[in-house]
Amino acid sequence: QFLILLGLKCKESSSQTEIADFLYLTEATVSRHITALEKGKYLTRKEDPNNRRKHILGLTPKGLKAFTSAHKIIEDELKDIFGPIPKKDRALIGEAFERVLAKLLKK
Repeated sequence: QFLILLGLKCKESSSQTEIADFLYLTEATVSRHITALEKGKYLTRKEDPNNRRKHILGLTPKGLKAFTSAHKIIEDELKDIFGPIPKKDRALIGEAFERVLAKLLKK
């Protein structure tokens, strides 16, 4: 479910199809997670005014808080993993990840 929250954080006001494409997941997988997240009040699902068959998803304050908490946990774990690596090498790894992320966000 974190991936769905991440997708919505990166691509605000997206449809289920757009999130599935962005995350390289099937629509069925995304649909199951969206239903659970909506029931938990982590996201909203609103009808697109331009296309009644399409729903626009958005993070609720609770969803944003959950994303932020999970992101912090992941960040701390990555610090533990990459901490022993020399600073210069970590910088190179960070730059590579930033380039990969930038490519993904352009999609």
